[in-house]
Amino acid sequence: MPSPHDDLRDALVAQALRELPADWPTPPGLAGRLMQAALDEQLSRVADQLFGHRFARACPVAGQPPAAYQHRILPAVAASPTLLAGIRFKGGPRLPFVELMGWTGPIQGERAWNEVRARILAEFAPFAPRRLRLRWPGAAPPPVSGPQVEVDLRLVAGRLEQLRQRPRPWGEEALEVQTATDLSFFADYARAHARWRAGSPRIGPEVFPAQEEQLRRCLTEGVIVTAHVRGRWAGLMAASREPERALEGYSVQELFLDEGLRGRRNAAILQRRLVDRLLDHGRDCLHGTIHRSNLPSLRAAQRTGRRVVETWWFL
Repeated sequence: MPSPHDDLRDALVAQALRELPADWPTPPGLAGRLMQAALDEQLSRVADQLFGHRFARACPVAGQPPAAYQHRILPAVAASPTLLAGIRFKGGPRLPFVELMGWTGPIQGERAWNEVRARILAEFAPFAPRRLRLRWPGAAPPPVSGPQVEVDLRLVAGRLEQLRQRPRPWGEEALEVQTATDLSFFADYARAHARWRAGSPRIGPEVFPAQEEQLRRCLTEGVIVTAHVRGRWAGLMAASREPERALEGYSVQELFLDEGLRGRRNAAILQRRLVDRLLDHGRDCLHGTIHRSNLPSLRAAQRTGRRVVETWWFL
């Protein structure tokens, strides 16, 4: 049955695909189908009252009804195309921002971007958002000459068939790696992650441990590899099969090393061992997001052949 937003969805998809680089890891036809499904989901939240109620319970802001948390369509005006946006929060209600999920035409020049920013901040003014966030292909910032931009997250990805052709990481024979068949390590992981989070005041509050159900899905729909030192659990990497907007393949759900294994290229070793074990359905990628402050994880991903294909930017 046709959706009332089909025409808008098609315009959002067309613009998003125009902005993808020629070397995007997923073929154009598949990228288009994946992008359409992703934007259908976001557009469905414009009228999704249950989504609004759940969001309002999780991040209550005084005076804001559940309907205010549903996504919004801002019609085109002057230099600004039609926009799809929604309220978001960093670490709870105290740090609100607005996610710009799509636009129907090019936003060119300082005047146009300033108009977009002003419209969105006015639309969500009751939440007092501090910033606007958007996704842009590659590692370079969007063509915004006026507002200051800052990296939030980087999406790193690589085709499995290409990752397997890379030279194997140096020193991998020294690390004990196993393929997990159950979650018997979960208590060790939860304690180690809590220790790391408490000792990482800069990045810790924004990085949450993988939930048990999340990792259980990786056992059935992906792979978990675990690292050991003299028989003691010391780290893991887990991925499950799911798309990430215009990417097909496996999403990294967790990569964590206990203190004794960090800084010794062990993250790159774990990633290669995971890649070895993943099924390849043709054009599959291994993809995942990395926090702006987590440069060691970024370097480890790049050592195994993954590259920054998209970046979340704060304006």
